[in-house]
Amino acid sequence: MFLKSMLLIEKFVNNPYVNIAVGLLLLISGISDSVDDYRATGLHFRTHHGIVIFSILNIFKQLPDIFTGLDFINRVNKTGTV
Repeated sequence: MFLKSMLLIEKFVNNPYVNIAVGLLLLISGISDSVDDYRATGLHFRTHHGIVIFSILNIFKQLPDIFTGLDFINRVNKTGTV
């Protein structure tokens, strides 16, 4: 039971769609905080700027997996076989 749970958790956290969704949420949150901070105090480097950078890198890391999957789907649709 414990091993099944761990495998399920590992599968979830390694899912590229989940990682892109998390990256997009962090990006939106970081940009929102950056804009609010800029309006309130001017241009200062704070934690939310790091979150924006981290989220962009997280999104870029997942793109090869997404493109590989889309390429596979495209090849299957063209040939009809795996």
